[in-house]
Amino acid sequence: MNKKAESSFENAQTIIFFTVMMFAATILIFTFAFLLNSYQRGLTDLPGKFEAEMVSLRFANSPDCFAYQDAETKRIFPGIIDADKFNQQQLQVCYRTDGQSGKEALNFRLQLESSLKNSLKTNNYFNVDSFTIVKDVVVKTGAASGQDGFNAGSSKGKFSQDKLFIYVQDGLI
Repeated sequence: MNKKAESSFENAQTIIFFTVMMFAATILIFTFAFLLNSYQRGLTDLPGKFEAEMVSLRFANSPDCFAYQDAETKRIFPGIIDADKFNQQQLQVCYRTDGQSGKEALNFRLQLESSLKNSLKTNNYFNVDSFTIVKDVVVKTGAASGQDGFNAGSSKGKFSQDKLFIYVQDGLI
């Protein structure tokens, strides 16, 4: 064979070799990036029950939700639910998900053990319970109570032990 033929044959082999190597290197880089992203997502992902527990803390602890707030002192009593606030309108103020993407978010149905026939539902709750969280709470019924907010003997208000059942719907999609 002459030198020109050998040279062009070696050039063709070199081009094919580098083309295959570039393709393999590209696949290797994309695979590594995908694995790194999956690993990072796994490290920073919150378990659904933990996230739901953190979000549901607002129901009994926030005055924007159902927590009792003394009218005179403006003090908030976490863990004490004001029965006057325990309604659907207050829940919509307290926790509302987006109409379009809300089905993917956490949604809740709330019930007090003392009134199991009455339940409150967030706007995208579709009776598909993933799990239930139960919280021991105190329920304040009646008008504002005494100076310190805990005058249970007063005729103005009554405090009673109860359980808050929080049924969680962890995304439909």
